[in-house]
Amino acid sequence: MSPPDSFEEVDWAERTGAGRRPSRRAAGVVASALALGAAFAYDYVAVPDDERLVPEMAGAGLPGWDVTGIDWLFLASVLAVWWYLLYPLAADRRLARYYWRRVRRSRRAVLGLAGVCVFYAVGIAGPFALDLLREFTGVTAAQGPRGVAPLQPPLGFAVSTSVTNGICVGEVVDGMCHGSLAHPLGTTEGLRDVLVVTVEGAQSAMQVATVVAVLSAPIGIAVGVTAAFAGGRVDALLMRYVDLQLVVPPFFVYLFLQVFVGRGFVLLVVVFGLLDWGSLARLVRSDALSKAELGYVLAAEDAGSGSLPTIRRHLLPNVSNTVVTGVSLLMPTVILVEVTLAFLQLSSPTETSWGNLISGANVLGAGTVTIDGFDPTVWWTEAVPALALVCTVVAFGALGDALRDVLDPRTEADR
Repeated sequence: MSPPDSFEEVDWAERTGAGRRPSRRAAGVVASALALGAAFAYDYVAVPDDERLVPEMAGAGLPGWDVTGIDWLFLASVLAVWWYLLYPLAADRRLARYYWRRVRRSRRAVLGLAGVCVFYAVGIAGPFALDLLREFTGVTAAQGPRGVAPLQPPLGFAVSTSVTNGICVGEVVDGMCHGSLAHPLGTTEGLRDVLVVTVEGAQSAMQVATVVAVLSAPIGIAVGVTAAFAGGRVDALLMRYVDLQLVVPPFFVYLFLQVFVGRGFVLLVVVFGLLDWGSLARLVRSDALSKAELGYVLAAEDAGSGSLPTIRRHLLPNVSNTVVTGVSLLMPTVILVEVTLAFLQLSSPTETSWGNLISGANVLGAGTVTIDGFDPTVWWTEAVPALALVCTVVAFGALGDALRDVLDPRTEADR
């Protein structure tokens, strides 16, 4: 049989599905974005400032929800994480089982994943459980005192009644005030229940870290993959910009801009989300450079596939492991930055953060803040949020380090 005079022309638009109806994920992304946008517009236009978007239903025992700016950004980030990370795993059970088999081989990865899941469970349940916690501990939703005793010790510990100004919720034995279930983690001098404010601090840290990760990841991925795939002057130009960006840390940009727009979590996540992707871009570029020279990428190019389809179908899926690892290591850094800013009183004093609690700050009213410092007699007021911070950062760090090994396909051959 004689060879053909010419090769068959391949319609890549037809083979790649161009012109077909949108996929289920694309339709879900559009529908979710429209629903979230409509809810945001309704809250911004129709709901008065002194009312909640989700009103309180006292009869059903459900607290209301006053959705703030950082809450909207977090909800948008959750949708992005669901449709672009969790949904593909849920749709491809075989891939999910493969990754789970690899993760559970590492005890460090399992412990880190468990710690991160607890952190997110506490943070996500916070808006719905905090009102119930306040009712249980006697603190109103406006953070005002309602018969809350100062400096009550945690359950299982005792302190002299002179420290608590003679007020003790628990039992008093030999002049020592013992902790009680009413305040299982104790209270602060500012009449705040430590359990409530620690949960609020977890919610703040979770929102900031998630939004920054979702904002910075697409930029870092786009820059890293484009630099690796294009090469030449494009690669040099993008990497020189990354070098220039790394010279000016987002920390100082935030300090500069807060003079003009005020302090707050929204400014924090926007600045770090748009400027803290340089390290991720370098990681992605390094991995993409090695993948761009592999046979399947070169074969796709030789077969006539365009640059964008090649990147989307062959390069991006194979650098996703590097992205997940890089983001998991970025998030604890963002949490530490948020806590550090609050510790130094460089964030809004009205927004609860672990940093405010660790510094011993108390909001007295009209924006007045006092810093009491660490008092070993009432150690729980700073130790509990500090312990929560350490456990969270260690969990993220352990998970990120373990994922670096678990998700590397080269380690499969060594087993």
